[in-house]
Amino acid sequence: MDEVPWKSALLALAATLWTAPAVAAPFLFVANHGADSISIVDTATNKSIATLPVGRQPFGLAVDPDGAHVYVGNFYSETLSIITTATEAGTSIPIGSTPKGIALKPPGTRVYVAGRDGNSVTVLDSATNEVVTMIPVGNSPMGIAVNPAGNPAYVVNKSDDSMTVFDTETNEVLTTVPVYVNPTHVAVSPAGDRIYVTNYTHSQVTVLNATTLDVTGSVTVGSFPEGVAFSPDGTRGYVAASGPGTLAVIDTALQTLLTTIPVGKDPEDVAVHPDGTRVYVMNHADATVSVIDTASNTEIDTDGNPANGMTRIAVGFGPLARGQPIIPALRPPRLSKPALACQAMIAAQARAFATVDQGQRTACHNLVRKALATGNGSHEAETTCALELDVGNPSSALARARSHTDKAIVKKCAGVDVTSLNRPCDREAGSIENATACILDHHEKRVAEMDAETFAADSTPLTKAARVCQGAIASASTRGSPIASSAFSRMPHSRRTSSGQRRHARRRWTRRNPAPRFPRSALVSSRKSRRSAPASSPPPSVIHAMPRRRRLRRSRAASWARKQVASKRWWVRSSTTRVRC
Repeated sequence: MDEVPWKSALLALAATLWTAPAVAAPFLFVANHGADSISIVDTATNKSIATLPVGRQPFGLAVDPDGAHVYVGNFYSETLSIITTATEAGTSIPIGSTPKGIALKPPGTRVYVAGRDGNSVTVLDSATNEVVTMIPVGNSPMGIAVNPAGNPAYVVNKSDDSMTVFDTETNEVLTTVPVYVNPTHVAVSPAGDRIYVTNYTHSQVTVLNATTLDVTGSVTVGSFPEGVAFSPDGTRGYVAASGPGTLAVIDTALQTLLTTIPVGKDPEDVAVHPDGTRVYVMNHADATVSVIDTASNTEIDTDGNPANGMTRIAVGFGPLARGQPIIPALRPPRLSKPALACQAMIAAQARAFATVDQGQRTACHNLVRKALATGNGSHEAETTCALELDVGNPSSALARARSHTDKAIVKKCAGVDVTSLNRPCDREAGSIENATACILDHHEKRVAEMDAETFAADSTPLTKAARVCQGAIASASTRGSPIASSAFSRMPHSRRTSSGQRRHARRRWTRRNPAPRFPRSALVSSRKSRRSAPASSPPPSVIHAMPRRRRLRRSRAASWARKQVASKRWWVRSSTTRVRC
């Protein structure tokens, strides 16, 4: 890596900006494509406060969530400039393939650079500044964005009118979908549920469902649309239309155009302030940045003097920012040690509650099936289950489990402010209790859905023999024993052992449905049994007490059980709730 001396510019910057103990507003970084530099704009004063030299023809630009590093893709020199905002030096590394769009994976651990001529995305490790891999995509990749959840990422390919989706964990391409014609920019909503793609030659924005990747609509925004961005709450979309020189404002819920706002000449990229009150538009042809008030949808005169006409922020020639030029609104949480412990407790207790919920629902279904099979009717069983699964009933098993979960979380999280936690379920939760209730409600809902799917497929009541078999398998799985143990327990008592063990086995057997007697064809010689019996299968408790001279019967039992499994007379569904013998 080559050290780039930016001493004079950065020393001046450090004296005026970075030495400040606290910064009230984030900074906007603008790539000056024609000036081989980037401009830094103070969003509190709407003034450009510094200019730093980078490589030739900077194009894409992205700042990490903390504002500590800025990544600039230099189109002509095919390098990536990495600026550490708190120091006086930058780093330049070769990246190749004429870099265009840049995106970061939250919380800034990976940098993705779309290479137009190489038809690939270069993946960079932000900790080491080393290239991890290159992902092949479509022809002429331009804009790139990462889902706020961190996975997946989306890159639009201008020449083949498509969008490639790849997994940020494995760096594997998941799919490629058509997105109309000449896509240049892409943005993902803060909730991660919608994708906006601008179609340069067709004056529109294509809207896709982020889950299914189906096109759900389009919005006409003006000729030659370029940059696109969402408001922090996701209710508005902003698109720069370079043809008429306007900023289009979209109602994302209705997918309709609300208004257009005149800005500078040839607007190409858009950035939204993290608090949603301002939108910044980079005007490529007149080297300025327009500032839009989102409350009134009007452009702000940055010098406050109407007599001078509309004054915009002056930056370098050809301003661009195909990426993330300002810190994102949804920054990753920086949890304190108590908050981390609280977060871990919420996750662990929620999983434990879901396990109890699943067990109770499965037991209830089995109780109802048993009642149906005996012919006594299921009304009483259903009433019992309804009471046990009623969270509003304090004496129900589910209510007791939930109460225990709530108490454990409240105890662990004592003294932790809810605002210091990551609240994916309810970002507006005002207390730990509210955040926990939302999470448990979602767990309970999902468990109920999975339970309904599992038991709705086949409502045929089980026979008595099937219930016995199911009980044996469930009991064995609960104890961690293999199926062979349950198979042995179903063997006729005359085939097991004698004396005290036989009497004990006979008492157990009378409480079960007799199975077919041990087939003579399954008997094998002592030597073959010892050789073929699975050594890893622990014998059931009744076999542990066998004298040494009776091991032959044990090996015969294991052989018989193994043959039953091999012949598929014993099998268990993945749900472990339906077993056929």
